[in-house]
Amino acid sequence: MGLKALSHSPGFVGTLIAKEWASGVWEDAMEGCEFRVLGGTAAFSGGDALPIPAAKQRALLAVLLIHRSEVVAPDRLLDAVWGEEPPASGLKTLRYHISKLRQALGPCGEAVAFRNGGYVLDVPAESLDSERFEDLLGQAQNALSSDPDRAALLSARALELWTGSAFADCAYEEFVQSEVRRLEELRLAAIELHNDAELAAGRADTLVPDLEALVVEHPLREALWAQLMYALYQTGRQPEALRSYRRATEGFAELGTVPSGDLDRLEELILLRDPALDEGWPMSSESTSGEAPTVLPPERTPFVGRTAELRIGTDLLSLVRLLTVLGPPGAGKTRLACQLGAENGGRYRHGVFFVPLAAVDDAVLVEPAIAQVLGVRGGPEQSTHESLVRYLQDRSLLLILDNLEQISGVGPIISELLDAAPQSTILATSRVPLAIHGEQALPIGPLDVPEAGASADIAGVLRHDASALFVARARAADPTFEVTDENANDLAHIVRELDGLPLAIELAAARIKMLGPAAMRGRLDRQLDLLTGGPQDVVDHHQTLRSAILWSYELLDEKEQRFFRSLGVFHGFSLEAAAVVTDLSDPEVFDEVASLLDKSLVYRDDADGWPRYALLESIREFARGELEANGELRSCSERQATYFAQLVGEYGPMLTTAGQKEAIALLTREIDNIRDALRFATDAEQPDLGVEIADHTWRLWDGLGQADEGRQWLCGLLGMPSLSPAARARGLWALASLQYWHADYKAAWASYEEALALFRSLGDSSSEAYTLYAMSMTATWDGDGKLGEELAIEALELLQSGGASDDGGLMLMARAWATQRRGRFVEARPLWDQALSRARHLGDEHLVVTQLIGIAVNEFHIGDRREALRVALEALERAFSIRNMQVTVWALDVVASLAVQVKPEVALRLAASVEEVRRTIGGGMPVEPLDIERAPLLAASLVDPEVTIAEARIGALMDWEHAYAFAYDSLRDEANEKLGV
Repeated sequence: MGLKALSHSPGFVGTLIAKEWASGVWEDAMEGCEFRVLGGTAAFSGGDALPIPAAKQRALLAVLLIHRSEVVAPDRLLDAVWGEEPPASGLKTLRYHISKLRQALGPCGEAVAFRNGGYVLDVPAESLDSERFEDLLGQAQNALSSDPDRAALLSARALELWTGSAFADCAYEEFVQSEVRRLEELRLAAIELHNDAELAAGRADTLVPDLEALVVEHPLREALWAQLMYALYQTGRQPEALRSYRRATEGFAELGTVPSGDLDRLEELILLRDPALDEGWPMSSESTSGEAPTVLPPERTPFVGRTAELRIGTDLLSLVRLLTVLGPPGAGKTRLACQLGAENGGRYRHGVFFVPLAAVDDAVLVEPAIAQVLGVRGGPEQSTHESLVRYLQDRSLLLILDNLEQISGVGPIISELLDAAPQSTILATSRVPLAIHGEQALPIGPLDVPEAGASADIAGVLRHDASALFVARARAADPTFEVTDENANDLAHIVRELDGLPLAIELAAARIKMLGPAAMRGRLDRQLDLLTGGPQDVVDHHQTLRSAILWSYELLDEKEQRFFRSLGVFHGFSLEAAAVVTDLSDPEVFDEVASLLDKSLVYRDDADGWPRYALLESIREFARGELEANGELRSCSERQATYFAQLVGEYGPMLTTAGQKEAIALLTREIDNIRDALRFATDAEQPDLGVEIADHTWRLWDGLGQADEGRQWLCGLLGMPSLSPAARARGLWALASLQYWHADYKAAWASYEEALALFRSLGDSSSEAYTLYAMSMTATWDGDGKLGEELAIEALELLQSGGASDDGGLMLMARAWATQRRGRFVEARPLWDQALSRARHLGDEHLVVTQLIGIAVNEFHIGDRREALRVALEALERAFSIRNMQVTVWALDVVASLAVQVKPEVALRLAASVEEVRRTIGGGMPVEPLDIERAPLLAASLVDPEVTIAEARIGALMDWEHAYAFAYDSLRDEANEKLGV
């Protein structure tokens, strides 16, 4: 196949080529890339340092390294790096510095990607020194009891990775403080472990000088004092060892605390010259493991995921004495708490104890349940409470109190236990905060799931915790289960639909042998019926997802239950929307939502500073079922549809004004609710209501790349006989607009023509003028510039004769396009300037983008190709800034064609991305009517065929956001300072 034929083949390069590239090119590009934070923030390629001179770019790299492989929102990056003084042009400045960071990283720059509205540093764990350090430390800990020499070697290697303080070049910045503290604590733990290994291996004499310096630097580290005492004793310096004990206790006393009994015991052994000291280091984990019992439920399946929550929970356990794990039904609170207990048991000399309280519904029974697990008994002269307090007062232990949400009045009891046990910590699980002094919440949500629309290759799917959990539990049910190219997409869909809820995933995975991924995917619309049959040896409300949710629902009072089930109509909601649907006052709604938030039945889903709330899909399905069972579904759905008709009526017109960014953001967030409102209008045979919604949202469907869905809604509504003439005219206009923007010009002309006749019969001259304008654009793009020019002039005359407040900028633009299409480029230029001036005055960014593209084309044909590219890049930046996929892809296509002569490889990659995106969204505006040859054909004569295929492979895997970032980075130097910062 020749290059020209290749460029017109389906998908340009095809799925097979894309998969071949995906399996190898990225790994090859990243090979040899290394990042360091254990010292200054630095990057290396092939062992050579990559200079990053600018402080802001190093700070950005630091933030991305802290959140390796996580998408970080632009606002979060701006807050972290610029703090309370963000730059005036925040996003543009951020993009500039990200671009410069990519350039500074050279061959490693591809690791910094734009994905799902944010930036991510997508590199393997082994490329980051802090991750390698933690891995070596874990290996050393595992080896300590059986092979202290190996533990010493591994811990030494881990410590050698440190060349200075963590993030030394930005250690005082607020955004690194938590990570610096965590890493420095791990560094001390590594030092202590290394000392343990050296002492266990009989090398005490080499440690004394270092330990003398360490206890001065860290006077409250008991382990270091104990190591120093033992090392001194082993080198024949018993008096100095005893003096070290006195120095330690005096230092503790000065700071208002006392050392633990372990230090006292060691002092006693040294004083008595106990023979046990000659048998080896008595304070190692091996020697003391028998003194710290662990009473946790036996786990028969491996723990999967929750890496971030485990890290945060571990940090918090070192800082607070009451940590409450909060989350919705089925989120895995108990399993996380037990894992935290298992991983942190070494901190508590007297052990870790799990106390199940699911069957307890009276606060009076809490202490007896704890006492039973601890083996504490009351007697005739001492109550259970008194015995428990006496037992706890001098012990260091971790109490895991599981399932507290149903126990009213448990808070004061927990407070009293904390006061009675000053050396102990309580780790609670609940769906409701305990609301007592000193409580630290650790809220957990669902597990991370594959993104909708992301590549569903095996590695990409299994990278997410939800998928990994499903596979682990599916293999427990069916050892032959494997993830394949054929079922990876089904698996990704399943865990997304299950909201990443661990309980839901485990229940679904248990049925894999019966259903298989494809069949299971088809049954997910009935989640609560599917997800039954959990293990019989767990509490009842964990055996099915429905019973887990019912457990929480039955704890609500009648008013809360009514409010909760009304929320079942929403896919996320604002307080205002909830007030309309539930028919409550604003203060009442505020109180009810706050209550459900506390009970983990609702979660906050804020975006762009808007307070918003939502129910997990499984909880929403339950609420909707209760709503239907109580005969309230239709009335709530009707109030919901009416509310969203009013909302789109308010914000829809803003899609063509200075407020369009706000409107796009808000309506995009509400898109699923808008769908429900359209569905109700259709099912309830209220087509005028449906058209009212669809007419105000057609631009949104188009901008989101979902024009086909918008057309389907409109066609369905237009086919209903009860539709009024006025609503039909508006519906036809909206449908024609979607047809036009997807280059279906014949269909668009027919729809506009019918709408025009209706507007004329209704005497609506303003709508008639705008329809003539739209028909002008349609005729021009369909190749009839003469008719387009005539219609544009007619539209402007009609608009002005009606005394409209609009200044006719649209009609001027239509005339400019038509004039230009007829080859009169010099004549068209002043029309463009007038139209652009008016669009800028109105603040309509969508219109500005369209006109900038027209001007870029004009400059290209006049002969100033560099200016044409500059203007096209400005159009691209503006299109992306309003998050409009349709016009961004159009602008990318124009930029690709204009960039061929400057950077043909860049043009090829962009063109391949554009074609792939258009394939997924069902078409879009082409460049052919602009009399500009498409980039693949134009570039074919300038580069080698192998380069053409390679760039096309890469481009076919770039989504529209990634393509924009690549275009901006690659071509910004070709533009003037207007694109700089």
